[in-house]
Amino acid sequence: SPPLPHSPSLAFSPADGGSTLAAAYADGTVRAYDVQRQSSSSSSGFVPPPHRSYALHPGGCESVSFSADGRLLSAGEDGRVCFTDLRSSRPVEKVKVGNGACALIGVDA
Repeated sequence: SPPLPHSPSLAFSPADGGSTLAAAYADGTVRAYDVQRQSSSSSSGFVPPPHRSYALHPGGCESVSFSADGRLLSAGEDGRVCFTDLRSSRPVEKVKVGNGACALIGVDA
């Protein structure tokens, strides 16, 4: 199988007890994995496909984090921070924070 694209950032959602893992990828996507469901279906170490994928950042996604209510935050090479509601699978808001890459975000609960 082909190698996975580099993932510089991973985050677990606090809203669902940590069963959702989000990963930022260099191709600009954020992928969400249901680790409880997928860990029971795969014991070989193979990374199963994500249950959701979002194309959010042209040029690359650098960082992901979750808010306490489970909204996904991502930051990218496009200088934007995206807020995504995973229940509706749609970006809620995109905020331009600079002209260069936004490399790191965090949430203060």
